Amino acid sequence: MTPGREPPERHLERRLTLAQDEAERPAAGLRETEPRRQETHTRYLEDRGQ
Repeated sequence: MTPGREPPERHLERRLTLAQDEAERPAAGLRETEPRRQETHTRYLEDRGQ
């Protein structure tokens, strides 16, 4: 470690935070669309059975 420089673990923490933020974006989109998709599929199956 060099004085005045950030320790390697700090860089690792920052990379992990960035990776988590990046993974959250598509997950948030799925949380929004998945309930609608499930409802649509349920209606389709119900309508098909009539």
